[in-house]
Amino acid sequence: MSTASVRPAEFSHPSGWLPFMLLFIAFTHIPIAHAWHTIQHGLITEAAYQALPGPVRLAFRPYLSRVKLGSMAPDAIQDWENHEIDLHSSDAEAGRALDHLQELSEELILGLRNGEASRAHALGIFLHYVQDLSHPLHTDDDPSETPPLHQAEEVSTWSRRADLQFADPGPRLWTDIQTWANERIPLTNRLHAPWIDAAIAGTDTLPLAQVSFQEAVASTRDLWMSLWYQAKSRPSRVFTRVNRTLVQPDQEFQITVTSNRALDGEVDLSWRRDGRTNRPVRWSQTLDKGRASIKAPSEEGKFLLGVHTNAGSAEIGIRVSTRAYFDLSELSPIGYVLEARWPGTSASFRHFLAPWDMMAVGGALDDPMTEANESNDSAFIPGPFTHIITYLGRDRLGQPIAMEMTQRLTQTIHQLRLVRLPEGEPDEAPDRLGLPWVDISMSDRTWHWSRPFHPWQRERIEAVAPALIAQLQDDWEGEFPYQLEFTWSGVFTDTNLWLVDDGRGGGASCTDYWLSLFEDIAGICITGSRIPAADLIDYFLNDPIASNIDIPDDLNPFPFPLTTRDILELGYTPIDPPPHRFACHDAAEVGVPIPSRLILSPDLATPTFLPNAPILPLGTTPSFPPTWGFGFLGDLLGLLSDEESATASP
Repeated sequence: MSTASVRPAEFSHPSGWLPFMLLFIAFTHIPIAHAWHTIQHGLITEAAYQALPGPVRLAFRPYLSRVKLGSMAPDAIQDWENHEIDLHSSDAEAGRALDHLQELSEELILGLRNGEASRAHALGIFLHYVQDLSHPLHTDDDPSETPPLHQAEEVSTWSRRADLQFADPGPRLWTDIQTWANERIPLTNRLHAPWIDAAIAGTDTLPLAQVSFQEAVASTRDLWMSLWYQAKSRPSRVFTRVNRTLVQPDQEFQITVTSNRALDGEVDLSWRRDGRTNRPVRWSQTLDKGRASIKAPSEEGKFLLGVHTNAGSAEIGIRVSTRAYFDLSELSPIGYVLEARWPGTSASFRHFLAPWDMMAVGGALDDPMTEANESNDSAFIPGPFTHIITYLGRDRLGQPIAMEMTQRLTQTIHQLRLVRLPEGEPDEAPDRLGLPWVDISMSDRTWHWSRPFHPWQRERIEAVAPALIAQLQDDWEGEFPYQLEFTWSGVFTDTNLWLVDDGRGGGASCTDYWLSLFEDIAGICITGSRIPAADLIDYFLNDPIASNIDIPDDLNPFPFPLTTRDILELGYTPIDPPPHRFACHDAAEVGVPIPSRLILSPDLATPTFLPNAPILPLGTTPSFPPTWGFGFLGDLLGLLSDEESATASP
């Protein structure tokens, strides 16, 4: 497949007309298909250079200015078909940008292998396209994304460039462009719909720009060093990336181990305190496609995680700290994309979630790396869905934040907690909040679905949002407890198991908490969410899985194993609670709330399926072009003439 009519590789010398063309584009800023501002490409390249491994950084130190200039050059070439990719297009040309990127990478590897210094400028051109494909607005085609809207977002991101930060999760080697693209571009695309929705609503999109900057710098650095190690015959190196650098005691996180040599399936790992000479704690663990789940130390402090492989060793810093509270009112009302699947189907869907939308998950699979059978928890709750999570918004770093009551009976923490939702699998964005990570991926839970509120319900929620947030803040900091939805006297001759449906009094389940909160504060009643005692009895007697699962030891009062069917056959009987009378109307409902009935409630709206998006309303397009100050010229000239002075150690 051919690429652009004018090949970027021809412009291998950063002299002559090109700097003046960049100046022209910078000042006129023609409304074309930029993702990052032209000069911002140089800033991303600089940040990536500073994050390179020492030997690679040292090799490119004399050529950094040429690499940065090259990273701005494609905006002068204007080969826009190479700057973007439409993931949802059936057009055969949709993947042209990747073909072009692959061709450039092959030329670069050959040139670097032959020691061609002029490849520095071509490398910068290659990195420009990587950075564009790491921007959500260059991964899809949406009629709402008009040129004025696209340019407004680029200008907004550029004007806030001082607020963008790169938190290094550790380097990662890629074997080829296609592997990188298959994993990273779909993750980037998850932010496309939330970005367009926020831009149309006039919501500040800086949190999304922060996520995109993080991705662009990481991919730039990783592909830069990957090309270098593919071109050069070097001693084996091992690189470790983590999906979070701040964790709570005993919290699990993920590591990704890569090397320029083939790795064995098992690695040795070690923990030691940073700055101390104490003997490290060592153990062995099996890698699954280069990844493993690690449990953080039980104590607080700064630690170094050592990864020891047949190809070498590497260390990465991890900070362990107890949970820190923050102001929930600071969360931004930017959307989230849920990868959804309905029970009994194999098709996947994409739902757009706005703040306060509820999602149901179920079908937990057993994790073979743990002693417990996580799939057992699901069978104690009737229906395919076993847990409810409510989306709240994004923090200042763009991370999607939700709240839940803990859902697994085998967990030691049973309370309301704040969680960070994954943006995809694998999710490698550093989490500076140290929040628990709820994994609702396809591999962990089979089913996940959402039901948004109707517009009139959302208006009510927005009207009382400060009160809802205040209640959540109090309950979160007060460690609002989980409540099992039945009580028993503890007397073995008492065969009555009283079901509990008391709202948030004395605690709540993952479903009842949200039903009560929205009814009590927002006046929104969600009917059809309860299951009566008769249906529970039928489920535990006749369901082939639920009837044969052993009751957990901490819930079983007998000194020998029992199943739920055994309990019922011994004569113990669930008793319905008093009817719940809704505050919104005079209707009543009997039973206890469960996720599978909540998600089927007739009072909720149909999920919002993507890639459909709202159309930009008339009269809201900003006026352009903007007016640039002389500080902008200084930024450009500074990048073009910058002399690299950073020290680098091999």
